[in-house]
Amino acid sequence: MSARGSSPSSANSAWWSSEAMSSAYVDDKPPVLDRDGSAAVLRGDADVLDVARELADELRSSASERDRAGRYPAAALEQVASSGLLAAGIPVEWGGAGAGAGAVIEVIRLLATADASVAQTLQPHFQLVDAVLLDGGTELQSVLLPDVVAGGRVGNAIAERGAADGAQHSTLFRQTDEGTWELDGSKYYCTGAPGSSWLGVAVRGSDDTMSLGFTRTERDGITVTDDWAGMGQRSTGSGTVTFAAVRVPDTHVIRPWAGAESRRATHYVGRLLHAAIDIGTAEGALADGLRFLAERARPAPGRGFRHAGDDPLVQRSVGAATARVHAGRALLAHAASLLEYAVRTEKNVDMQAAVVAAEQVKGLAAELAVEISSEVFAWCGGSAADERLNLNRYWRDARTHTLHDPAQWAYATAGAEVVSAIGSGTLPDFVF
Repeated sequence: MSARGSSPSSANSAWWSSEAMSSAYVDDKPPVLDRDGSAAVLRGDADVLDVARELADELRSSASERDRAGRYPAAALEQVASSGLLAAGIPVEWGGAGAGAGAVIEVIRLLATADASVAQTLQPHFQLVDAVLLDGGTELQSVLLPDVVAGGRVGNAIAERGAADGAQHSTLFRQTDEGTWELDGSKYYCTGAPGSSWLGVAVRGSDDTMSLGFTRTERDGITVTDDWAGMGQRSTGSGTVTFAAVRVPDTHVIRPWAGAESRRATHYVGRLLHAAIDIGTAEGALADGLRFLAERARPAPGRGFRHAGDDPLVQRSVGAATARVHAGRALLAHAASLLEYAVRTEKNVDMQAAVVAAEQVKGLAAELAVEISSEVFAWCGGSAADERLNLNRYWRDARTHTLHDPAQWAYATAGAEVVSAIGSGTLPDFVF
């Protein structure tokens, strides 16, 4: 499905509507791409998916090394930038590929099968570009979107430590006499901020209204520190960004910004991108686990099996795991198609169906990632726990990423929507 998003003549339409400490940098500074339009030009879903598959294959062989190093994956992200994938969801009129939601979400899943850290670094990029297409004015679109088409990436500066929601954010916007906004404060969990061209910043105004501002990363007053030290997703750069009297033009501010409190589709496409990371992580663990099972695993002693894979209990577990992964992929694709449809129809019942599917797959994907990345060790035995193999990176990535928000609330949200629909005296198709 091709995108029908924003263009130079048609603004305000979404693109899919058709980890170590800072000293880990090679040169102690996160490189910023200074691109000149050299990114590949892609067109349509097929182009985008072909390139994503090729890139995932290229990244797979070096993923374990990046995880061990735990530093900003400059070379891998340069490959992504040069590939043209960063502009996958930008409409053709702006020079992008014009791919639909399902294709962009599939890009993240494919990359996550190889390296969940790289996929996670791109998740806020796609969601923030979507926000610019959906709600950004023409002036913001005209400066940010061409940068992305040329290979620039958008990092996030949304969350704050100790702040459960926007009302508790300490980072503030103050309107100046010149009509610009002055930004002061500190953000954490800033995935993708190192090496980015732009930052999307969630900010509370003096009137407590939440805004989403966009600023170039390389500016006086902005300090990016890769002090993320998670056990998993180690090379996402999800550390600290501080702002000191940073001026942001009024045209680069989306105000008010509903964010996660809204049922707006830009929030739910973000949910699906997160689910795609988890499903891809589960697939990566499954593939490497099966490879180890076939090539190196020792059969359980005293059972009479020549190969570990001959054990019917192992076979049963493998069969269940592969079925669950396929179910997760199918539900992810289904949720993406429902979301695209809901945006086209603008009907509440269609958005309700999309919300149910998005939350269902978010909960399922989290379970798949954590459980399958752990189960593979039961099939493969003690030798699979050898630290030199680094098979545990999938579990560490899964366990870390699924802490992004409470997974059980995904099922609870889906259930609340279903109960609400039944309580209204209707029984819509999405209940089943």
